[in-house]
Amino acid sequence: SSEQIKAQIRAREKYEMDKASEIATAKNEGIEQGKKEGLIEGENKAKKELALNMKNQGLSNDFIAKCLNISIEELKAICN
Repeated sequence: SSEQIKAQIRAREKYEMDKASEIATAKNEGIEQGKKEGLIEGENKAKKELALNMKNQGLSNDFIAKCLNISIEELKAICN
């Protein structure tokens, strides 16, 4: 009947809209995750450059680690 066809069309439209919404949400979550990862990568790069500059100025590992609020192990890892 025409009512069944209309109901099927509405159900299909709802499915397509839900699917499009899921895809948009996933895309936005991916973009946000990428931004976070980019910020962390940038912070790590800046921290490494700063640590290397401080080492080149003759500052001690203890002092550098305290200034950057990291452990000596982290300092050694980023300077290698």
